Amino acid sequence: MVSGIKRHSGLFMIITGWIHTILGFIVFYEIIMDMIGAGLFNSINMQYDRNSMFWFIFTGWLLILTGHLINWLIKQKNILLPSWFGWYLLLFSVIGIIVMPLSGFWLVVPQAWILIVAAQK
Repeated sequence: MVSGIKRHSGLFMIITGWIHTILGFIVFYEIIMDMIGAGLFNSINMQYDRNSMFWFIFTGWLLILTGHLINWLIKQKNILLPSWFGWYLLLFSVIGIIVMPLSGFWLVVPQAWILIVAAQK
């Protein structure tokens, strides 16, 4: 039986994803409204602000999806993820922190560490 803080690592990822997504809708509100006004279909093209908005929000959704998968594996199947998954999350976070220190990448570092430590036991 998976217990302790590692049992909640999926929930932490889901919360991080929702924070990311909600922040994206707030920060990029005007861009989203412009895209809706343009009809959405093929409304990004090579406009980098729209491209940034899309990937920012899409990343939030991917974090939510990943968190639900982690949660399901741990709570329904009693399976911990392999340590390499935590190491990849940590690498992803460290690279993000290096290029963007004032960001939410810091939120993923403890989540990655929980998965790494949990897999070692």
